[in-house]
Amino acid sequence: MTTGHETAESDCGRGSPFDVMTAHDTLILGIGKPFEVLTHVHHIEDLMGADFPVPMSVGSQLPMTLVDGQEEIPFTLQRRGYMWKRNMWKLRDIMQRDELLEWRFHHVRLFATRARDVTEALRNAAERGITLYEQP
Repeated sequence: MTTGHETAESDCGRGSPFDVMTAHDTLILGIGKPFEVLTHVHHIEDLMGADFPVPMSVGSQLPMTLVDGQEEIPFTLQRRGYMWKRNMWKLRDIMQRDELLEWRFHHVRLFATRARDVTEALRNAAERGITLYEQP
């Protein structure tokens, strides 16, 4: 799933493990944490790029070396951030209730969703100007 991630066009966009998960309609299961930790929300941000309706600030580049066994792969991590604050709890309003499941088992938080549902719901919302981000 992570093969080629270092050559993907962005951290979470095309060619990334998030793209693979979306293409294969992977089930994402969170154990012991709320869905607030759902990194998959960044997939649509990278797919839409400049069309994502939140202003972005681009930071510095961080050169690094990825080590895969004996192979060393040069890589540059592009630091970036959005100028608005993300509110993950808005995901409950953007996704359908049956697409973002939350429950507890013996006081342990659990959540489940499908990668494709996350990407599609966030894309549909972003195209209408709705995101997880809030203007200051």
